[in-house]
Amino acid sequence: MIIRHKKILIILSLFLATFLLYFVSLGSYALMEPDEGRYVEIPREMLESGDYITPRLNYVHYFEKPPMLYWLNAISFKLMGQNEFAARFATASLAILGAMSVGILTGTFIGFLGGVLSYVITVTSLLYYAIGSITITDMPLSAFMTIALVAFFIAHKKESRIGYLAFYLSLAFGVLTKGLVAIVLPAAIIFCYIVLTHQWKLFYKSLYIPGLILFFSITVGYFYTVCAKNSDFFYFFFIREHFLRYTTKIHSRYQPFWYFLPIIPAGMVPWTAFLPSIFSKNGLRGDTEKDKKHLFIYVSLWFCIIFLFFSFSNSKLIPYIVPCFPPLAVLISANLAKMQEKNTVFGGVKIWLWICNGLLAFALFSFPIICYYLPNGETAEIGKSLFRTGLISSLAIFSMPLLFTILSRKKVKDALIVLCFSSFVFMISLHSLFPAIAEVRTLKFVSEYVNVTCPDDVTLVSYREVLQGLSFYTKKRVLQVEELGELEFGASKPSAKGWFLAKDEFLPLWKGKNKYAIVVRDDMRVDDFFTKGVTYVNKAQVGKYLVFTNFK
Repeated sequence: MIIRHKKILIILSLFLATFLLYFVSLGSYALMEPDEGRYVEIPREMLESGDYITPRLNYVHYFEKPPMLYWLNAISFKLMGQNEFAARFATASLAILGAMSVGILTGTFIGFLGGVLSYVITVTSLLYYAIGSITITDMPLSAFMTIALVAFFIAHKKESRIGYLAFYLSLAFGVLTKGLVAIVLPAAIIFCYIVLTHQWKLFYKSLYIPGLILFFSITVGYFYTVCAKNSDFFYFFFIREHFLRYTTKIHSRYQPFWYFLPIIPAGMVPWTAFLPSIFSKNGLRGDTEKDKKHLFIYVSLWFCIIFLFFSFSNSKLIPYIVPCFPPLAVLISANLAKMQEKNTVFGGVKIWLWICNGLLAFALFSFPIICYYLPNGETAEIGKSLFRTGLISSLAIFSMPLLFTILSRKKVKDALIVLCFSSFVFMISLHSLFPAIAEVRTLKFVSEYVNVTCPDDVTLVSYREVLQGLSFYTKKRVLQVEELGELEFGASKPSAKGWFLAKDEFLPLWKGKNKYAIVVRDDMRVDDFFTKGVTYVNKAQVGKYLVFTNFK
């Protein structure tokens, strides 16, 4: 009974720490360009139009992603209002659900301590936390794939029908979040796992009929409906956004094959020092117990296949690699649980802790100082506002090797408790980083200026760039001049006529009687417009943005 109460107390403490980390500051910083502006404007327009099938951005068709995140954000807006907290609530919640599933997986096959450690490692890994604190599709995709892969392994080991239902339901939600990648990657992982472990019966055992019916009812139901309403959805979404995006440089996001190699150790901070222990034979890798051996093979494939898939892709962005962090958390936590069981530290952990965390502490402390000597720019502005953050975070990260070295001499369990506590302290110390970044990458402040100073009948204009968050904060459709960006597909539709213009088409309108306000990031973007007698009546600077109007 005492042990049970102790476990409940630990779980409640973890949830409290997670709440402080993920939710307390969630609405304290403005939406950041360009991604957050995009993923809040689409659900706002869904609520405004009542159409939840055809996604629209700046009131034109936008088929790059399926609607799951838009639906979740629309629900949040309906319940909590159209604000930053509601915009990020679904993403943060899914990040925690993904980490909980990892904790359940490790707890089931490694033990309670392993489950706790894997949960803590996941929620406090730098990249996982960062992506879970903004509203983009990568964390929902990662969460649904994580839940699916956890559900599959537990279902096949425990022969659980509910587990298989959870597997197929999560796959369906993953597909509605970011497309076929949510099937391709789990299928590849499971196929390789079956082959390597020679569990051939799993090929047909995993084809659980009620689960398959559930999966196809959800996915085919939506895609059939949206294709029936939009005949060009199939080609754009399945061919262009899947096959061509992966195999070509159509989105100009090409990076070399090794691009994600440094992202993994950087994203695992403050747990980077424990990565080498994964290869130690004293850990999960060397365990001969059948279930643990299978778990090691499964999560290793989980990491490797996802990592290689995105490394081979011609389209790379840092958030793509987030699904790699949950399996790493399982491997690290299993090894830490082994260290606690044997009351000994292996894998060179102490040395790596001093090296990795020492270097990171130095970088965190010196970064704001260095920024004072950099030329003006986003990096310099962010760094200059982070002196206090740099000091606190550097102390928190440096305390980990110091306390771990001292405490692990007598009892490894005490050292692990301190590691978990320090990791939360370190991540919470980074809360001020988000407002600092948002301040130089948001349209909130210039939008508020427009809302106060411009009359209702003014038409907002974005010149030579697409400003995603302008529509959300002003609740207005924005006229695009000399730039289509990712709205190119929607701009070709009849409903977009008159809202996407070349400079020569817009000039007569600017000189006419209607009221226009051009919002741009700097003067250079409008140098080619205000020439040859073309003038403005008012000019105002709000942060990094400028507002030009043709009226008083």
